[in-house]
Amino acid sequence: MLIILGLLASIAEGLGIGLLIPVVSSMLITDGVGAAGPFARAMDTIGALAEGDRQLLFLSILIAGLIAIKTLVLVVNVRLAAVINGNVTRELRVSLFRRLLSMDYGAFGQLNRGRLMNLLDVQTYRASEALMHAVSLLTATCFLLVFTILLLLISWQLTIIVVLIAVPISMFVRARTRRAHTYAEDQLQRNSSLTSGIMELLGSMRTIRILGQEATELERLSVAADAAQKSFVRTETVTWTVVPMVELFYVPVFLVVLGYAWHSGIAVPSLLAFLVLLYRMQPQLSRIDYARVSLGGFAPGILELARLLDTPGLEGPRSGSQCFNGLKHGIHFDQVTFSYQGSETPTVHDVCFTIPSGSVFAIVGRSGAGKSTLLNLLFRLYDPTHGEIRFDGIPLKEYDLSSIRSSLAFAGQDADLMAGTIFDNIVFGATDTSLEAVERAARAAHAMEFIRELPLGLNTAVGDRGINLSGGQRQRIALARALAREPDLLVLDEATNAVDNLAEQAIHETIRELKGRCTIVIVAHRLNTVNLADQVVLIADGRIAEQGSPDQMIGLRGEFSRLYDLE
Repeated sequence: MLIILGLLASIAEGLGIGLLIPVVSSMLITDGVGAAGPFARAMDTIGALAEGDRQLLFLSILIAGLIAIKTLVLVVNVRLAAVINGNVTRELRVSLFRRLLSMDYGAFGQLNRGRLMNLLDVQTYRASEALMHAVSLLTATCFLLVFTILLLLISWQLTIIVVLIAVPISMFVRARTRRAHTYAEDQLQRNSSLTSGIMELLGSMRTIRILGQEATELERLSVAADAAQKSFVRTETVTWTVVPMVELFYVPVFLVVLGYAWHSGIAVPSLLAFLVLLYRMQPQLSRIDYARVSLGGFAPGILELARLLDTPGLEGPRSGSQCFNGLKHGIHFDQVTFSYQGSETPTVHDVCFTIPSGSVFAIVGRSGAGKSTLLNLLFRLYDPTHGEIRFDGIPLKEYDLSSIRSSLAFAGQDADLMAGTIFDNIVFGATDTSLEAVERAARAAHAMEFIRELPLGLNTAVGDRGINLSGGQRQRIALARALAREPDLLVLDEATNAVDNLAEQAIHETIRELKGRCTIVIVAHRLNTVNLADQVVLIADGRIAEQGSPDQMIGLRGEFSRLYDLE
């Protein structure tokens, strides 16, 4: 549609310029001597539709009408282009969001966060802008095609001369396009590095200030910002200097045209129309040159977007079709082994245990033993390399992912709070939760005491990643969020490590109350929480080293007993 509108506008403008021929002829005392092409004769025929004094008025109205049509078409064209531009940006971002939310969790973990933010924020917009440049290139080409045809109809000899002079100019633009592409690749890298540095700064602000590293971080980011700025200047200079330089190169074209017309005796009205058409072609040629160079600059970012969206093998676990209707019997890990991509050593190896429905089950072990990997497998962020996890005897991969995850809840040591209020965070993932249920969950998580003391209570904004709250407060809100879901399976990963003793005892009481009503999996270093468990497994180097009830584990006088004694 944009190209058709551009074609209509070019025809309207070309005809308007062509009508200058009879206008000039009528204003001259004589028609002048010289050759007149078929286009000039056609325009004279149109001019002859009116005679005498009415001819000039008729032609003026006709030219004004064509200009009005051209303007209206271009206004519609700009409006439509803006809508398409906005829609393309939105669709690209939504496609990226969908890709990130559905891709393999391991592949996502390998993505550079700074480069990813640059893709989402900058390159999606630049990709839609590139599309507009492509449309502009095609539209300008339509103008160029129509004007070239009209020039040939006026004087094919002059037109050939113009084309021969334009060839070296096109070669110059091609060289600038290649340079713009090289500079744009460097700019993409520099911007990604700067974005990564900014994200690290924002995420580590507390540590930076405590350790007095403000000057060091400022210097590091200043260097990255300088590099990005210099790369930007190089790219923009190559892009924007093309148009004025090309305009300078076209000056000899007009001089040659005038010289040839003088010696060949082309009629003045035809020569004037030729020169006006040639003059109006120059902005279109500039648009084509600028669009070509710009597209060369946009290419690296577009290619990276395409790789992220289209690279096969990045898909996450495929959802099954079995609907999960609650855990009735238990969960069984059957010889589960898992290796991260690119690693030859399994993170967990040949793990076998059963979590009975309604029980409290604890997983303990030193850091790096494989506890978090087991939880990731339980939530099916990954699928086992070997072995199988079964819920009520049915393989986990056969369940519909949304149905099974809606029955699970998680509260971890890293309380990932979302932007918004305390209320928003508690109901996250359970948006139909009532105010009464939210308050009940907050009380169970021992969070209502500090929430009541806040000026806005549940409507208090938590800040970016909960920065307005203490670590213990964030952890209690995360626990309240898990409890508000009323899950079949509740996973607590060091969920009490940032709370005081009184709050921890209250949470322990909540766990006792939930026992039998839902299945609870506890991952902990602090073994006083493990005392609540019916069964405990100790993971060491990715394998089960010990297994049994807390009392049985202490009686074994093994690793668990040593950890218990140390605490």
